[in-house]
Parts: sequence; structure tokens; C-alpha cells
Amino acid sequence: GSHPRVQERIDSFHELAAAKYAGLDGAVEADRYYQVMTPLILDNAETDLAIGRLVLARRDLDAVLNRQPNNARAHFLMGEVFRQDRDPGNEERADSHYRRAIEADSTLADPHRALGYSLLKRGDRSSGRSELHKYLELAPHAADRGYVEQVLKEHS
Repeated sequence: GSHPRVQERIDSFHELAAAKYAGLDGAVEADRYYQVMTPLILDNAETDLAIGRLVLARRDLDAVLNRQPNNARAHFLMGEVFRQDRDPGNEERADSHYRRAIEADSTLADPHRALGYSLLKRGDRSSGRSELHKYLELAPHAADRGYVEQVLKEHS
């Protein structure tokens, strides 16, 4: 037929590209890439977490936290990874990430709720109640408000 062979087309393409783009490196723009992709990576990690893919969630969250060590949402989600993974010491690791999330953004409600439940579970009623009250203050229309209020009554 009249079509050039595949290798000839590949070679022709390489020659054209080399001639047209000689000496050009192109912009990497990794910062811009991560600025756009980080929220998507966190959404994906949250989905992985919801369906029990803790290893994948942790991998993505580790990557985000390596680049953005004060990312509140990433710390909260990492806390959730450790909470769901029942290995020894992971309750403390979860609490540490919840606390770091709160330090990074004290207006984020979910870490307060998670830390509150964790502290109540381990017998620290005063701190646990305080965190749950802070959660309700930050999320006054939370879907689980009634449940949280009942937990607070039970631990008063």
C-alpha cells in the first residue's frame, strides 16, 4: 500500500520533533501540578479510606504530607487511616494526626469530632467532651449532631 511502514513513521516523527524542538526543555511546573492535584489526591485517599483500602490511602497521604507537612485535611485523613488500622500504637498515631490537623486549621470540624471520640474511648472524659463541643460549635448543622449530643449526655 501507500502507507509508510510503522518504523519509518516513528523515525520521521523523531526527526521532525528533534528539528522543531531542538534545545527546548519545556516547563516542569511541579508546584502548579501539585496545587491542582492535591485536592484530587485527597479526595481519592478519602475514597480509598471509605472502602477499606488503607494501604493506598496511606501511600497518597504520605506523599501529600511530604510536600505539605501542614495540610490539615491530609492529617485528619491520616488519623482516620490509623484509627481504622487496629495495629498496636495506632490509636496514639491517629490522635497525633488529629492534633496536627487541628494545629494546622483549628476551624476544621472533623478532627475535633474524631479526637473527641478517641479521648472518650480511652477515658479522658473532660478533653473528649471539650473536643466534641468544639466540633458542634464548628459544625452547628452537622448531620450527626443528635448523636454527638447523646454521646455528650452519656459522658457528662
